[in-house]
Amino acid sequence: MSLSMMGRLRGHYLRMVGKPAACHPQSTQVFHDSESDIAYSCHPDDGLSQIVHPISIHSVSTENSSIRIWRENVRVVNPDDCDQLSSLTLDDHVHGGLRLEIGGRLVPHLGFFGPDDVCFGTWLAELGHVAKAFRAGTEGRHLFDEGEQGQPAFLFERHHDSAFLSIVGSMYGGEPDPDWQRAPFSPHEFLREQDRFRESFHAFLQAEAPHVADLWMREHAQAPFIKQDDRDHDANSRR
Repeated sequence: MSLSMMGRLRGHYLRMVGKPAACHPQSTQVFHDSESDIAYSCHPDDGLSQIVHPISIHSVSTENSSIRIWRENVRVVNPDDCDQLSSLTLDDHVHGGLRLEIGGRLVPHLGFFGPDDVCFGTWLAELGHVAKAFRAGTEGRHLFDEGEQGQPAFLFERHHDSAFLSIVGSMYGGEPDPDWQRAPFSPHEFLREQDRFRESFHAFLQAEAPHVADLWMREHAQAPFIKQDDRDHDANSRR
């Protein structure tokens, strides 16, 4: 990264937060350098000398929308305690911070051992099931009850041009979250964001673990992935 680009980004950072000590205490700041078409993230625990980290512009949605999905702190979980993605095998799980933001609030309870212990394979599949239910018609719902003791369940509902997420009680003792009952979002924005996030995560794995990325996605994120233009093509072919 050039010194001039570093200077521009640091200047933008200081204008954003007003002080060099840290980023916003509860979120990752993301900004885009138009000359290089690269996005940079500033993490909460970074000092001024380490504020810029190149990331894919497609890894974080920058649209002003009712729902955003992105990833942070991705690692491999395997018996050898090697967390590098380059060591990924077909049998390994990939965990990290799945950030699902609705109406400016991060959805809680996604990871059993905290927000950075979300199973990406599980949630990629479940978000795919939500997308399938939403695309099946103007009325749709999907309930995800993971089965981990103490974890709540997640109910996604679509009603015409509105959608809602509720964190509800589970069959395994999880309690509902009173702050997350019928949180509204746009089903159309969800479908676009889910498509974008899935493609972004697949591309991320292909870059980090090209030897197994495609097989891993098929094995661990098994929900059907059908985009809107694919549905339109199928409908036209049946006429």
